[in-house]
Amino acid sequence: MVKRALIYLWAITLLFTMISNIYGISHEGDFTDFKKIQVGPEERFQTIQSAIDAAEPDTLIEVTNGTYFENIIIEKENIWIFGKGNTTIKGIEIGPVVNVQSNYFILRDVNIISPFNATGILIRSDFLRMENINVFGPGEGTGIDLVGNGFGWNS
Repeated sequence: MVKRALIYLWAITLLFTMISNIYGISHEGDFTDFKKIQVGPEERFQTIQSAIDAAEPDTLIEVTNGTYFENIIIEKENIWIFGKGNTTIKGIEIGPVVNVQSNYFILRDVNIISPFNATGILIRSDFLRMENINVFGPGEGTGIDLVGNGFGWNS
């Protein structure tokens, strides 16, 4: 069983690498072609959702250190959200804290807290990458629900 799981993880990693090479997607890139939006208490955008709403495709949203009390919905393609420091999104409504309904989404360096017995991250995407993501909650319903294909993640 462990051997099968390792083979499965290897296959997912290989698939992600192939997709990354085809589309030129890299988590190590300099993002010079991306528009950048800053989120934080002293920034123009003080909520992650307001930055998402203002974002165009090919936007990197950098979220400063802190806890953001909101549920977010991503419906635009090629939006990347990176936490800076200890960044936490704590849901305030029943339902997914992070609801991804678009393709080519990357989430990195973020903690997700679902205060309810609900999904931490719901993904309906044909390409998603998550790096250094922690999902916390009170019960069995908390976690990550995946619908689609082409996933890659590092925790």
